[in-house]
Amino acid sequence: MDKVILLVGNPNSGKSTFFNSATKAEEHVGNWHGVTVDYKEKMFKLNGKQLTLTDLPGAYSLSPYSFEEAVTRDYVYSHQNSSVINIIDGNNISRNLVLTLQLLELGLKPTLCINMANELKKDGTTINCGKLQNILGTKVFLINAQNKKQCQEIVNCADKSETVSHNQTLPYIANLVKKFDSLNIDFGHKTLTNYQKIKILEQDEYMLQKFDLDNQKTKDALNDADTLQYVFLQRFEFIKDIIRQCINKQNSQKIYGFGKFDKFALNKFFALPIFAVIMGLVFALTFGSFGSKLSQLLSAFFNDCLLSPICKLLQNNVKNAFVLNFVTNALFGSIVSLVSFLPQIILMFLGLYVLEDSGYMSRIAFAFEDFLKKVGLSGKSVFTLLMSFGCSATATLTSRNLENKNSKIKTAMLTPYVSCSAKLPIYSIVCGAFFPRHKILVIVLLYLLGIVVSLIVSYFLNKTILKSSDTNFVMELPKYRFPSIKKIVKNIWINVKQFFLRVGTVLLSFSCIIWLLQNCNFRLEYGAGDSMLKSISQFVAPLFAPLGFGNAGAVSTLLCGFVAKEIIVSTISIINGCGGASNLVDISNSLLLSTSAFYLTKSSSVSFLVFALLYIPCLSTVSVMVKEIGKKWTLFACAIQFLVAYAISFVAFKVANYFVLYGTLAGIISIFVFLFICASIVVVKKIFCKKKFCKFCPKNKNCKNYTK
Repeated sequence: MDKVILLVGNPNSGKSTFFNSATKAEEHVGNWHGVTVDYKEKMFKLNGKQLTLTDLPGAYSLSPYSFEEAVTRDYVYSHQNSSVINIIDGNNISRNLVLTLQLLELGLKPTLCINMANELKKDGTTINCGKLQNILGTKVFLINAQNKKQCQEIVNCADKSETVSHNQTLPYIANLVKKFDSLNIDFGHKTLTNYQKIKILEQDEYMLQKFDLDNQKTKDALNDADTLQYVFLQRFEFIKDIIRQCINKQNSQKIYGFGKFDKFALNKFFALPIFAVIMGLVFALTFGSFGSKLSQLLSAFFNDCLLSPICKLLQNNVKNAFVLNFVTNALFGSIVSLVSFLPQIILMFLGLYVLEDSGYMSRIAFAFEDFLKKVGLSGKSVFTLLMSFGCSATATLTSRNLENKNSKIKTAMLTPYVSCSAKLPIYSIVCGAFFPRHKILVIVLLYLLGIVVSLIVSYFLNKTILKSSDTNFVMELPKYRFPSIKKIVKNIWINVKQFFLRVGTVLLSFSCIIWLLQNCNFRLEYGAGDSMLKSISQFVAPLFAPLGFGNAGAVSTLLCGFVAKEIIVSTISIINGCGGASNLVDISNSLLLSTSAFYLTKSSSVSFLVFALLYIPCLSTVSVMVKEIGKKWTLFACAIQFLVAYAISFVAFKVANYFVLYGTLAGIISIFVFLFICASIVVVKKIFCKKKFCKFCPKNKNCKNYTK
């Protein structure tokens, strides 16, 4: 049996970085809360010995308040014979040591690793590891988790170290045991360990249920004695003494990166404008001339250097029309239409990972916490929604980090509204055809629309069927750091590799299936009569006629997009006959031709973009939602999302038609008039429609609707 080594620590302490360095894995690493959602295992050989390193979700305590902490608690309890490596953030030692003490109380002997050694050195902070080792009775190392050799040496050390039967007695444990004994709690004839007694004093639900103490009498006794506060103070005083003896901080501390920037980044007035400007720069880099030129260059390279010569060779030697059309359109056309957008996808991830690694993402959660509470979300929901920019399926997984069940369901339902990276090619193709001069602006507005719609939907859900109680939002802000180029490149490479795997397997396979459906009828006859895809799409097409794109071609792309959003562009290429050595400009221009199977007008293009943004998520996201929130809620979420997408697309089509008929200026004036009327109605209602209550109302002044 392989030796199992557990990797335990607070969120954002560097566990995943250590895991990757020690095992040469490629797991995502980020400078924000909740990167590791579930535990990760990696089997590897070290010095000729087979080991298994397990990266557990970040936890502040073994008394869980979230799903992540529950996973860590359960795994530690079930693997008490395993070696433990405890990663500590060197910038927050006092907070991180709480978990360390709990591991020691349990009887484990963790190998203690104080991370961020390079930052501590720059900050002028020195740690006496020898003294700390003597106090805790366990090995202590000062490390940089990015150092592979150092991490592997520590794993080797942990493998050889003791696991259980820790003999070091923490001085405060005797006080806690004495406190427990003084309560005279009746737990029958069961024998409790010191750790179990401490957990009962902490009012740990797991331990109370285990010993049948989850009753009001026991809870009242614990509350009357204020045991939770007592345990906290005992640990705090011990940690305070450790800090005094072992850590020396210089008075003049350096501020890394943009530490003073927090005065503005966390300000309720400046946070939103700053965030908007930063994201605007990311979009400008991605969709501006730089990103577009890179995509065009890659497309030209594929066409001129690879596909065109192969297509000519096939045309000269292959006489079978079916085979020739299949290879040039289904295979080559799909590849060029998908791969050509890779530069823009890379640039989008580059911007997001720079913001993440710098520590700015966590500031966003704090800055928008109060606002999100008003729409029924937690500050932690920001992480999930921001991750949706990359992939909705991955983002949905992180919703399990939320403590409140209703907030978790709502957040999982909202992730598909936020535009993911897979939709970038759709925006680029359609905007390139109809809005070439205002391409960046239109795409930015689409992203903003997705966020706004998600918040509105959350508000209505919170007011109706998914009411969320207020929860305390507790999370430490990571230090601002200059982004690590190595880490960013590695994370981008992980996403690029996943993209190619999708293109090379699922997406390419489905593109071939779509080509067969487009070119064969139900008798499987090539090029004879209406195709299967056209027949199916014509049946559904009338449903989308009010949205302006009720043709079979448009519906075909949307139906195929349910499998994966990336397929939409390849489907456009296939049904419009833009395969082979076609470039991105050809695919965009095909949307303008009324002779194409899929064509749009300027008004219908707006409606199509909005619908593509908001309609039901891809198959992988749906499968994750089923796993996280259940079949019923997933079905409800998809139904609501389709209706919302349909309604907003209908409005967008009518508004776009108005702009086309009466001009841009008239359209803008009309919108401002409409908004002014709505604002006036709200103000009048506030002034003249106040609810009045009888003076005998039991709520009286405590009621939110109380009027004098």
